[in-house]
Amino acid sequence: MIHINLIPIKRSVSQQEFDEMSELCKVQEKATDSDMKMWKNDITPKSKVVKCLDACVGERMGMMKNNKLDVDAVMQAVQQENRNQKTIADLNEVFNECKSITDPDRCESSAKILECINNGSRKRGLQEIF
Repeated sequence: MIHINLIPIKRSVSQQEFDEMSELCKVQEKATDSDMKMWKNDITPKSKVVKCLDACVGERMGMMKNNKLDVDAVMQAVQQENRNQKTIADLNEVFNECKSITDPDRCESSAKILECINNGSRKRGLQEIF
């Protein structure tokens, strides 16, 4: 099962860019080394800080804006991974189902979006992508 904290299917950025983004988010969210370990290992249940790390990375990658999923940005990343057309169509359906999910709290919004995407993916027989 792939579970990568708001990074669609592999990564649409280099490992170095992702590491730099992670460090910026660590500072922004005041995360400890322990929080970062929990985030990277996708430990559940997620603490508030870990949910905020998901939100931060999603925002920095342009995949979450105004506490909502940016379907176009996420689909662009999916298509860069050269997935087959059926998978692309299925993921597009999933993302569109989840695009209206939001919460006034950006961290909770991110957690709800990720849960929606993983549930929609499982329902279609896809691997969890976040």
